[in-house]
Amino acid sequence: MGEFSKEISRRILDNKKHKFGYCVICGNHGELSKDHVPPQSLGNVGSVELLTLSEYVSRSNIKPLSGKGGAYHKTICRVCNGDLLSRLDMTLKVMYEETFLALSRYEKNVGIDYVKFNVDPKEFCRCMMGHLTATSPQVYCEKPIPEKEHVSLIRNFILKGGDEIIEDYDFYLWFYPYKNVVAVNNMIGLGTNGVQVTVYLLKFLPFGFAMVSKGSEWLFSRGGKIDFKNNYLRMSLNPRNLYPQGFLNGPGYGLGMALFAENTAGVSRKAKGSL
Repeated sequence: MGEFSKEISRRILDNKKHKFGYCVICGNHGELSKDHVPPQSLGNVGSVELLTLSEYVSRSNIKPLSGKGGAYHKTICRVCNGDLLSRLDMTLKVMYEETFLALSRYEKNVGIDYVKFNVDPKEFCRCMMGHLTATSPQVYCEKPIPEKEHVSLIRNFILKGGDEIIEDYDFYLWFYPYKNVVAVNNMIGLGTNGVQVTVYLLKFLPFGFAMVSKGSEWLFSRGGKIDFKNNYLRMSLNPRNLYPQGFLNGPGYGLGMALFAENTAGVSRKAKGSL
C-alpha cells in the first residue's frame, strides 16, 4: 500500500496557494509573500514536512505537506514581511548567534550558564508574534479577519509596539534545544489547578517563546519571564531550568486540558534524509 495507505494532512488541504489576499498581520489586501518561520538566516533551509500539532502528537501514518527551501507561510503582505519583519529579524539574528557562541563556551566549562542579549525585549516579542501570526492558515487570507479585541491588541503590538497588550498578557523566553518547530495560535488551556489560561506559542531552535494571559506564572516554574522595563534579555542555559520538549504543546506540564483549532497549531520538521 505504501504512500497510498496514508491519510492526508490537514496542511495539504489548507494549502490554497493564493497570490492575493488579506494580510493576517496588517489586514490590508494585496499580494501575499512567503514568510519563513523561523527565518532562513536561522537555519530554516532544505526540505521540510508540515503537520498539524494534533497529527504530529497522534504519531499516525499521515502524509505531511512537503516543501523545499525551508518552512514558510504565504499569509502576509510584502510590506509586513519585507519592511517590518525583516527589520525585527535583525534582533533575532543577533540573539541566535550569541546563543551558539555562549553554548560553545558552556561546553568548554568556561563557567557561563546563561546568555545575556543587549537587545530591546519588545522588539524580540514583536518579531516572534509577527512570525507566529504568519503561521495562520491561508484560509484566513480570503476575507478580512474580524476586529476582535485580541486581534486588535496583537496587530497593534506587532505593527506599532503598542503597550496595551502588556495589561492582559505576559511574555516568556526559554532555551529550546530541539529541531522541530512548533507554532500554536490562541490555545485555551485549563491548568491542573483549575485556572484557565490563553497561550500563544512559538518554538524553534534555540528559542522557546510564549505570550500567555496574566496570572499564569504557575506554568513557568523554571523562569523566563520577560521584563519590558529592561534594555536586555536573559536566557538560562542551565539544564536544571530546561523545560520539556512538549512544554505547552497541550495537556501535561501543568495543563490538564487544551483546546485549539486544528489548523492554527502546527509542527514543521526536517524531511527524512534532509541535512
